[in-house]
Amino acid sequence: MKLIICLDDNNGMSFNKRRQTRDIKMREHLYKKLNGNRLLISPYSEKLYSGYENVLVSDNYLEIAQENDYILSEIDDITDILDKCEGLIVYYWHRSYPSDFKVSIPNSFKIINSEDFSGKSHNQISYVEYKNEQY
Repeated sequence: MKLIICLDDNNGMSFNKRRQTRDIKMREHLYKKLNGNRLLISPYSEKLYSGYENVLVSDNYLEIAQENDYILSEIDDITDILDKCEGLIVYYWHRSYPSDFKVSIPNSFKIINSEDFSGKSHNQISYVEYKNEQY
């Protein structure tokens, strides 16, 4: 399984149990990268992904992921599942936002792909794909 998160310049992911920002171009980019694989999300993210196919909304989305699934986490603590993921996809906003939950990417994750693109509300968004070398 691969975990997807969005981070600001300070590795902040969320603030007061809310996403920092959202961008439709990021969601479109993400959906293309799924290549038909299932995306698991929390009910919190459902409104943003309601028009996409092969999206499963579940309160326990972090626990039910299977081998080829992608998991998008916007506000939940991912610390316990990071080491269980074979891959990590990070969208970097290139801005600083208030945050009270920050993510530290473990050393076992190595960059295997990256690209920049323009968002709707962000001049630049970076897509960075990591592989967990433990797998």
